[in-house]
Parts: sequence; C-alpha cells; structure tokens
Amino acid sequence: MLIELGRTGQEHQVVTAPKFTPASLHPVFLLDGDNYSSPSLWQNKAIYWPSVEQDIAALQPIINLGEVKFDGVDDYMTGGYYNYGAKNVQTLPDGAGSDTGKGITGTGLAYDAKTDSFWMSNHGQALSFDPYTPSIMNISKDGFTKISELVFTNQFPDMRSIQGISVDKSDDTLWIASKVEGLIRHISKTGTDLGYITVDANPNGLAYDGSNDTLLVLYDNAQVKRYDASNGAYIETVVTLSVPNIDHLYLDEGNNILWISRGINGEKSGVVAYDIDSGVTSDQISLPDSTEIEGIYLDGSTLYVVNNGYFHSGTINQLQIYPFDNSGVVSTVKSAYSQMQFGFVLKIGSIATASETILALGDPLVGRGFAIYVVGGTNNIFRIMINDGVAPIESVDISCSNALTSYSTIMIRIDFAARALSLYQNGIYQGMGNFSTAISPFLSYNNLSIAGSPDGSRAIDIDIKDICVTDYLLDSSQNNNLGNYYAAEHGLIWSNM
Repeated sequence: MLIELGRTGQEHQVVTAPKFTPASLHPVFLLDGDNYSSPSLWQNKAIYWPSVEQDIAALQPIINLGEVKFDGVDDYMTGGYYNYGAKNVQTLPDGAGSDTGKGITGTGLAYDAKTDSFWMSNHGQALSFDPYTPSIMNISKDGFTKISELVFTNQFPDMRSIQGISVDKSDDTLWIASKVEGLIRHISKTGTDLGYITVDANPNGLAYDGSNDTLLVLYDNAQVKRYDASNGAYIETVVTLSVPNIDHLYLDEGNNILWISRGINGEKSGVVAYDIDSGVTSDQISLPDSTEIEGIYLDGSTLYVVNNGYFHSGTINQLQIYPFDNSGVVSTVKSAYSQMQFGFVLKIGSIATASETILALGDPLVGRGFAIYVVGGTNNIFRIMINDGVAPIESVDISCSNALTSYSTIMIRIDFAARALSLYQNGIYQGMGNFSTAISPFLSYNNLSIAGSPDGSRAIDIDIKDICVTDYLLDSSQNNNLGNYYAAEHGLIWSNM
C-alpha cells in the first residue's frame, strides 16, 4: 500500500515505488500490511525518507544509506515531514577550551551577510568537567576555516555558557545569550562591550529581527519573548511553544517564521517552524544525522546545523549542511483551508469492544486535533471528535444506512467556517455534526495517522482500501470512485492496496 500527499499532476504507478524528494515536501504517509492485505515492500533509494512510527519494535523498518524497508507484517507507518540526511559534514575548527581535533563546542549560529561567514558561540567547555573558556568564533560558511575568535574569560569573568548569537544588521554588531548570567550581551565584532539586556533566567535561543529592531529570546521553558534592541524593554511574549526539548532559533524575516531546533542529546533531532502570523507550528522535520543539535541557520534550500557531538557523546563537533526545501513547510503553516474532505474505501470485520481509529489528525484525546472512529460494538456508526486544545472535547455519532461489513466509500466533509462535519456513504448524505469548538482552518497534515492512533495502537478490524484527501469538494459521481480519482488541480492523498 502507498499513501502519498501528492502535488498537482502527480500520478504514480504502483509497480514502481515513487522516489520522494524535497520537490514534494508535503508529508508522506505509508501503510503496509494491515490485517486484510498481502505483505508488500516499499523502498526509497533516494537520500530522503519519511519519518516512521511502528507498533512492533522488532519489525521496525531498516534505514540504511537512504533506503527504507519493512516486511509488511501487521505494521503501519505515519509520517510527518521528510527526514533529511546531511549532504556535507565538517569538523569544526578548534577554539578556546577545545580538545585537539574535536572542534569548539558550538551552540548558537548566526550568518554575517557582510562577510559571507558565520559567527558561532562556544559553550565554553570541551567536556562537562572542564573549566569554562567561553568565546565566539568567526568561521567560513563551509565550517572549515577559523577566521577569528573572541575569548571572554577575562572580560566577563562570570560568564559561563554562551548559547544563542545573532548579528544586528542595523549597526553590524553582535548579540550573545549569556545563559548563566541571564543576560543578552551586546558587543562589537572586535569584542568591545556595548552593554547588555537583563532578561529572564536561562536565555538560550536568540534571533535579531531587523524589521523592527527587536530581539527574540527563546527560553528553556519554551517561551519566546521579544525585546526592544535599542533599550532592552520587554515588548511581548510571542509564543509559548508546546514543542518539547527546544533549543535554538533562526528567524526567516521574509516569511515571519521562527525555525526552532529541538531534540534530546544522543537521539535524532530536528527542527520545527512556527509562523508568527498564523500561530501555527509545524511538526518536526527530522534530521537523523543531528543527535546533539544546537544552532541553526536556513538559507533557502540549505540548512546549516551545529552539532556538538564531542561534548555530549565523545565524537566530534560538526557543522552539518543539509539540502532542505522549506517551501512546503512555509506553505503548510501559512495556508488556511475553507473546506477539506477525507474519503475512505473501507470495510469492517468483527468490531472490538473499544472504538477503533480510522483517521486521526493530531491527537484529540490529549490535545488539539480531530479524529474519526468506528464506535466499538457496531458496524455502521462513526464517531467524529474535535478538540481545539482549549474548550472541552466535542464529539458526534453518525450512523450509516448500510453496515460496513462490505467495502463502502465514506466521505467526511469539513466546513471550517460553519464548524460542521458531514458524512456520506457511497455518495449519499448520512448526517452532520455541528461543533461549538472552532475548527482551525490552518490544518497541517502532520501527525496524521491512518488505520491507527497517534499513540501507535492499530485498528485491527478495519481494512482501509483507498484513501483520498482533497482541499476542495468532489461531486457525487466522484465520491463513488475515490480510489480511482486523481486530482488535477489540488493536493491529493491516494492509496492503492
């Protein structure tokens, strides 16, 4: 089985597995081997692969050199955005406090457009038990050459860990986040002390916003606050992120999007995008090669990542360079839908006592999202649940006129403005659920689970044959033939099993 969120004009044949690349960045969802289908094999030999969740750990897909394989036995995959493998990896130059050949313990990263180079902050220790020698280093954009370094051991004796760093484009100076001091220090590129801003405890990520001469500070408590760079005055709390284990910031001023690095040391890390205008946060874009992720910088189709592996795992400190097409992510967090449809061709076997998930977008049981369930103990009732993360959970049950023991085409139509969901069986209207809770028109397809729940549990009695998701309405004749209908003008999820 294959399910792909495609783009205009994409039609793939089942006999040849499609090669997914950043040209089709929108999320990909793959299923294989539900209880009624024959085992099959999907593999992608390009250097990109979807993220994977699997309910049987021993049967998890093998990812090796960009190739994904799984055996198709009682498993399913739900995907967010593409995972990326680093194209180039450069060991960082040695600096203050670093061990020979291991590179400085880079944290923040800032691009200097005037010199086409990077400024990188240095945590100040090679390993956790070493004395602090905090510094910042100016390095070439490829991460290979050390241009200069400013060491602050004597100038700022109370400074310990330096984290975020940003270039102030208004006067060609630098801002650095001194985490232990609770300060955002302002210095010239030659090291002259230009003052500081006192902020909350544990400032970490840092970005300068040249559109209004402000500083964005990301804290360990996941808050991003804005300060006036001219006088240090607090302006606003931009967002309190629900993303765990956040770390550093990059601001895309043109799109007003914050890119945030996140991850747990020793595990695969990634980045998320937060649109300041819409308030929408993307799911994680996974970066498997970054296991100690720190500072980030996005330059169109290239993502630069500081990975301080030596400090955390005894390997080396690196600048990792990823090929990265952010247009799909930008489109997703900025685009609003007036309506959307989910179509399924499915049948039901014996129904368990508990409800079984057909589709979940987000996780309405614990937070924002909606989901479609088959009600336990029935063979023709769907439960549609809405949760905006604030108001109480709402749900509605809609009965189909015919039992679902044979294949039926089920269509769920969402009208965001009317806060209503309608259900059709084989093109015939069955009922509507109205919700007082707002249904956000900024729906991301991320965290979409088909034939299973976001927590990894599977729908063991449901055989989903075809799935189609569109951002426009199909007419009734097309509703009856979703599995064979391909959108000619909009994005489409399709399946063949």
